Amino acid sequence: MNRFSTTAPQFKVGESLVFRDSIDPKTPRQAWQYLVGQRRVRRAPTVAYDTPDFVSSGANYFDEVMGFMGSPDRYEWKLVGKREMYIPYNNNELVTANENEIFSKFHLNPAKVRWELHRVWEVEATVVSGKRHAVPKRRYYFDEDTWVISMVDGYDAEGKLWRATQVFPFFVPSIPAVVMKPSIVFNFQAATYAATVFINDEYYRTIAPKPETYFTGDTVAADAAR
Repeated sequence: MNRFSTTAPQFKVGESLVFRDSIDPKTPRQAWQYLVGQRRVRRAPTVAYDTPDFVSSGANYFDEVMGFMGSPDRYEWKLVGKREMYIPYNNNELVTANENEIFSKFHLNPAKVRWELHRVWEVEATVVSGKRHAVPKRRYYFDEDTWVISMVDGYDAEGKLWRATQVFPFFVPSIPAVVMKPSIVFNFQAATYAATVFINDEYYRTIAPKPETYFTGDTVAADAAR
């Protein structure tokens, strides 16, 4: 379950998005969106799969956030095997840095990104026959120690590398856990990259669990009306 509230830019302040995913891949995502201009909550069934992510002005797809976010049912999954590769790891300095120190024109500031040589499990995803997805093949690299997605390669219909995702895990002692949040999605054909769920000069805080009712369209509507 995730819930997002927009605080900037000014013309989008107050917008909200909440969605619930099931551990059962046959159960579709439930999503609701509150738009300030319409002053109402509406169901958002397209907040999934390869729908362009309006939060990033369409620079990435919804299921690319944090490596993968959504239902796996459009792909056939194959375990390729284990290998060693350099992956982003323990990036506490990156997620706590000022945003002016992090971003450059085509990539993140290399001085702020930390990499480690790790064992990863490579998993290949190919679109299921009879279904469609804008990215017909992907390769995911799961860190063997934490089982979080560290890197993703996305290929176009001609088998050419088209997209790449880097996820930047960091350690939170108060949980304690390695947390995956910020990610970068590169589009090599368009020469763009999208930075998603970065902390942006704020602080990552652990709080008491919210009740399930917090992650519903009714609660989003009630909070917006206050």
